[in-house]
Amino acid sequence: MKLPVKSPTDLSLEFAELVQGRAAHAMAKVNGAIWGVSARERALGELPETSLTWILAAHKGTLEKLPLLLPLDRPPSSLELLSAARNLFENLVWLRLFELGSEWGLRFYGRLLQDEIEDLNGLLSKIETEAELFRELDKEDDAITDAWADALRALPLEDEDQVAAAQAEHQRQCAELDARARRTFSIYAAAAAYNGYGYQAHLLENKEQNRVRRQLAAIEARLEEFSKEIADEVLLKKYLSKFNWREEAKRVGMVAQYDYLYRLTSRLLHSGPMNIVTEKQLSDSEQTILLEYMVIGSTDVLDLIERYDFPGRVNLALFELEDVSETTSKIL
Repeated sequence: MKLPVKSPTDLSLEFAELVQGRAAHAMAKVNGAIWGVSARERALGELPETSLTWILAAHKGTLEKLPLLLPLDRPPSSLELLSAARNLFENLVWLRLFELGSEWGLRFYGRLLQDEIEDLNGLLSKIETEAELFRELDKEDDAITDAWADALRALPLEDEDQVAAAQAEHQRQCAELDARARRTFSIYAAAAAYNGYGYQAHLLENKEQNRVRRQLAAIEARLEEFSKEIADEVLLKKYLSKFNWREEAKRVGMVAQYDYLYRLTSRLLHSGPMNIVTEKQLSDSEQTILLEYMVIGSTDVLDLIERYDFPGRVNLALFELEDVSETTSKIL
C-alpha cells in the first residue's frame, strides 16, 4: 500500500514528537551507565577507562544537542534544516564508529583535546589582534574627541545649530569607530564601546590573555597525560589527526549521505556564483528529503545510543526530576 506523502509541517511535528518522546529515556539510560561505571571503578579502585568514558560522554552530549537541532514549534528555514542535517549526519558517523570498537572513544578524546587546543590558540591570537586594534582605535578616539573639543571652542556658544552639527559629526565618527570594531568579528567590541578602547585593551592584555593561557595549560596537561596513557607514537598520531569526514563516512557505510549533504552545503551555505544567482532555498523535494532524514537519522541516533553495550554494564535508568526548589535523581 502506498503511504501518503508527508508535508514539511507533518515531518517537523514528527521530529519534535520523536525527540520529546524518546530522548529523556535514552538520557536516563546513559546517565545510569555513567553512574554504574563510576560506582564500579570506585568499588574496585580502578582508574577510569578513557575510551568508555568518552563514548558515554559523546552519547550524553548527543542527546543534549538533539532537541536543539531544529525548532520544535515550526518548520525550519532552509539554512536551519541544512545545517541541522549535516550536524546530525556527522554525529551519526561518530556513533557508528563507536560501534566498531572502543578505541574510537580514544580517537574521539584525542580529537577533542586537539580541537580545544586549536580553539584556545585561535582565541589567544584573536585577543592579541583585538588588543592591537583597540589601541589604534583608542588613539583615533582621542583625536576625534580633541578635534570635537577644538571645534566647540571655535564656535560661538549661542550658535546652537553649529554646536548641534559639531555634536552630530562627533557622534557619527564615534559610531564609525564602533562599526569598524564590529566588522572584524570583534568578540569584545561591545565591552570596548562601554569601557573605552584603551581600558579594554588593558583588560585583554593583562587579564583575558592570562585566563585563556591557564585554560590552554590545563588542556595541554591533559594531552600530556593522554600521550603517556597511549604510549605509542603511531597510535597517538592517529588519535590526534584531523578527521576526514568522507573517509570515516565510507568506513561506516554512509558515503552516499555524505556526498548528497555536502553538495547541498556547497550550494547553499557558500556564497559562490551558483549561490548568488540561482535559487537560494531548498526545493520542496529537497526540504522533504532532509526532514525525512532528520526523523530517520534521529531515530538511528536514539537506537544506537540505547543499544550500546559494554562488559559489566548495569541496566540502570537515572532520571533527573526537576522541582521548583531542587533537582533530585531517581534510580529505576
